[in-house]
Amino acid sequence: FADNGLSSPLIAKLFAVGFVSSAALGAVAGRLCDKIGKRRGCLLYCVVCGASCVLVHSVSIPVLIMSRLLGGVADSLLHTAFEAWAVEEHKRWRSPVSELNQLLSRMWSGSWLVAIASGI
Repeated sequence: FADNGLSSPLIAKLFAVGFVSSAALGAVAGRLCDKIGKRRGCLLYCVVCGASCVLVHSVSIPVLIMSRLLGGVADSLLHTAFEAWAVEEHKRWRSPVSELNQLLSRMWSGSWLVAIASGI
């Protein structure tokens, strides 16, 4: 954002928009996935995240705000849809609970490892 000539306070406000939209929609994202289906929730994440990534390259402030709003929505979906889909499939296949526990444990461990490696 700074490369496009935006000031640090404006950049901070744009990031705050993303965080607030994620927080506001976090509780709703789970219910949305229940209503439209877990698989469709995952696909919706892909579409919304893609739109956010495309819009973030704009120099227009309203478009950047929309990008951050969509980024917040995508973040909420990321942390609900995929996990809910895995649990639903586990129930459908009647797999042992230990397999689901192992899957979720590996998912969280992998997520932390990627986050740490990204910071290096």
